Amino acid sequence: MSRNRKIFIIAGLIALVFGILIPFFNNKTVDEAVSTSATTSTAAVERIGEIVPDNLIATSFSVGKKSFKEKLKEGSTAYDLMQKLKEDGLISFTSDYYEGVGYFVTSLDGTRNDGQQGKYWTYYVNEKEATVGASLYVLKDGDSVTWRYGTELKKDI
Repeated sequence: MSRNRKIFIIAGLIALVFGILIPFFNNKTVDEAVSTSATTSTAAVERIGEIVPDNLIATSFSVGKKSFKEKLKEGSTAYDLMQKLKEDGLISFTSDYYEGVGYFVTSLDGTRNDGQQGKYWTYYVNEKEATVGASLYVLKDGDSVTWRYGTELKKDI
């Protein structure tokens, strides 16, 4: 047998032995180690009934009778969610940008703000009225964004 072949066989045996023994040093069975390795390599967890990679968050969005579930990159804002839905052709909206406060939604799905009647679009996160503009609110995993139209006391849509 050639010297290179002997080295190759010895290296293969060493790798095989370490592959079998390493899981035992971690207090895991071989099956557990393989399962953990597979889970880690896909880097995914189940959220809102679907698989979402670790660097994405699962969110939901609703306006009127429309409701959507989306996956976005961590650090995305409520406005980013709206932009994605608009790019996908699922909603339409217009907005104006104001320095220091970000974007202000002026219309959503064809319904414009009406200053004379005091009706405006307002968004809620997890059923609580937002306290910052949509472009400043950084979404968290599982957040539900809902837009409602109306006066301060009564939302029409």
